[in-house]
Amino acid sequence: SIVNERQKELDSVKSRMALEGLLVQIEQHVAELKWASRAEIHAKRFPTLLKSLTDASKLASEELLNRDFERRFLDECTALKAPPVALQFPGRQGQVSRKKSVAADHRPSEVLSEGEQKVIALADVLAEMGLRQSSSPIVFDDPVNSLDYKRLEYVVDRLEKLSEQRQVIVFTHNIWFATEILARFEK
Repeated sequence: SIVNERQKELDSVKSRMALEGLLVQIEQHVAELKWASRAEIHAKRFPTLLKSLTDASKLASEELLNRDFERRFLDECTALKAPPVALQFPGRQGQVSRKKSVAADHRPSEVLSEGEQKVIALADVLAEMGLRQSSSPIVFDDPVNSLDYKRLEYVVDRLEKLSEQRQVIVFTHNIWFATEILARFEK
């Protein structure tokens, strides 16, 4: 029985010595498990954090793009002497869209002449082009169809200015417009 007790004591000492040799590794493993547990808790927050960052980024870029487009559109309308138009940006589900209205939420087609609608469409195209910095040429196919002769001059002015930044190609059947463009570019 004394031999058994001594053997138990010896086994206990051996076990303590083995434990002492492994203690650093055990403490490190426990610390790593604690870190992994905390990391898992925080990792669960990442998808919502990433979604909120994505949503904020989309909102900011849409706001900046819409504001920049609106400024450019109004500048183009001023240059082309277009009738006043209100812009709304009712984009939904990640889709960017814009809506134009005239006088108490009436669409331009309900109030404006064909020529006025065309000049607004031209202002829209020019504003959109201004958002994308590019040196590629732009082609216009009869951009003054349905426009009166005074507004024709404004379009020529705008195309002349645009030609300072990029190549402008114009197709037209309007002899007055062609003559006015040629006269400007011969200077």
